[in-house]
Amino acid sequence: MFEIVVWVCQEEKIVCGLTKRTTCTEVIQVLFGKPSDYCIVEKWRGSERVLPPLTKILRLWKAWGEEQSNLHFVLVKSDAFLSFPLTTKNAIAFMLYI
Repeated sequence: MFEIVVWVCQEEKIVCGLTKRTTCTEVIQVLFGKPSDYCIVEKWRGSERVLPPLTKILRLWKAWGEEQSNLHFVLVKSDAFLSFPLTTKNAIAFMLYI
């Protein structure tokens, strides 16, 4: 089992017990309970992107390798980044659009 840091309101929150199957939606549920209202943003050296809900967050974290120290996951309200509510159906459509 692994852990990652997610920033919530400028405060570090450590999420423990991650497995290779843990998704962004599950991390949001642990932190806030209502995944449709929030999303996780990946921030790296001035760039940022919204992570789709079904992203395997530990796999993504490990893929960054030596750049992990420059990477931050930030929990934000979905409407701050998306013009539609973040549901699994919309997220899949969003991923296909990209």
